[in-house]
Amino acid sequence: MIWWLFENWLVVLYLGAVGAGYAFGGWRLALGVATLGAGVLLYRQGHKDAERTHEERAERIEQEREDAYRKIDERGTSGDDVVDRLRKNNY
Repeated sequence: MIWWLFENWLVVLYLGAVGAGYAFGGWRLALGVATLGAGVLLYRQGHKDAERTHEERAERIEQEREDAYRKIDERGTSGDDVVDRLRKNNY
């Protein structure tokens, strides 16, 4: 339970702020704090999702590049083969 509180400290802080808003200013202040807090939480979640999407895309591109290099290495061509193809305009 304590570990969960440490991992989700922002949610705990959010709930505490809403509770404090209700205690000091009633339901109107609690609603304002809840609305602003929900916006912050959603923004942070969107940022995490964007980072994860970027990392997945970068990993996919890296894998495609490694596959392309592996296919080039498997061709078994030498420098002379490349020079001959270039001279014959056979790309």
